[in-house]
Amino acid sequence: MTDAQHYRLLALLDHARQQVPRYADVLASASLKGFPVSERLDMVNHFEQHVSTPELTRVGALLHLAETPTEPWLDRYQVFQSAGADGRSAIFIYDEGMWHGTLLAYRHMLAGPIATAAFVGSADPRHTLFRVAKGLGAAPHQILGLQQPFRAVLAQLQELRPQTLIAYASALEPLAEAALAGQLHIDPQAIWAGTDWLTPESRQRCQEAFGVTPRTYFGMTELGVAAQECERGSLHAADHLHFEHDAGQLLATNVMNHVQPFIRYRMPDSVHLESGPCPCGRTDRRLQLHSGRLNNWGILPATGGGTTPVHPIALRSCLDPLPGLQGFALVWQERAVNLHAFGTTSRSIVFKAARNGLARAGVDIEQTTLKVTVSTGAQALKSNQPE
Repeated sequence: MTDAQHYRLLALLDHARQQVPRYADVLASASLKGFPVSERLDMVNHFEQHVSTPELTRVGALLHLAETPTEPWLDRYQVFQSAGADGRSAIFIYDEGMWHGTLLAYRHMLAGPIATAAFVGSADPRHTLFRVAKGLGAAPHQILGLQQPFRAVLAQLQELRPQTLIAYASALEPLAEAALAGQLHIDPQAIWAGTDWLTPESRQRCQEAFGVTPRTYFGMTELGVAAQECERGSLHAADHLHFEHDAGQLLATNVMNHVQPFIRYRMPDSVHLESGPCPCGRTDRRLQLHSGRLNNWGILPATGGGTTPVHPIALRSCLDPLPGLQGFALVWQERAVNLHAFGTTSRSIVFKAARNGLARAGVDIEQTTLKVTVSTGAQALKSNQPE
């Protein structure tokens, strides 16, 4: 840790003790290890205990997202809604420093300062990728939402012909397959994959289709862009994160965000620190991902005939805003969708929202069976939904 990183860490810890209820009982003399380990579920269940000012409430954040999601909350905070691997929706707040740092990380991925970029993922303004595409400004960047029919995504990509392609990892293989089938003709100079797991097979298909090997970035809404892949294939950790091991678990502290501090935050089991120098010559810390979230596409009857691929985000975008819905799990079948939600939302409301999401994605809903069940309870659901 450099002197500058150490200073930023001490400043964060001091701020957290004084301003964040969760850490009010931590002794002033305590080091980082004197702070409790935090988990994502803490943020879901106790939002107000983890923010630095009492005017920030979960209800207020949800209202802001429902009314003006692209505008700063209280003129200075960015608000995001994200569902993790367990399908539970959480609210995350960025202060100005965190938001500026996030935009810088994405700007680093562009092929050049005036390069056009296509962001293929969620066009939902509550999600990070949409806001990043809008926030970068300057060159014409476009967000291509996977909530729409896949054929529309291909048409928009063809029209834009981006120099940089930044996409959900799960979107790259279908795009590569379309290019290899002659349905897409673009020539990106750089391809970046994030949000979910880029399989070796998808990486290879992209190389075959576009002549470019995609590089990955590891991002979590709560931590921002945590690591980016170098030209030699290593994931180099961002300098705003401090890592430590505790009882076999990797913990991360984000020193860049003071409004909602993430201190000693438990990382997924699939993430590890990698030792030894990188062949690229850089000496900073590296992360290693042993696996990750796989967002599988469904293949369903399409409006107008044939079939269409459907990404899980098409359903998440319509289900997340439902009052009382805590999460859901999704199973694709041939000509059918099985959706199990948990919370207090009625089955009829969940069914209508899911049906609308499928129709928006180009699915022939008259030829598709939608099965919806809703249950209450606090059990975690393992979901294949992206953030």
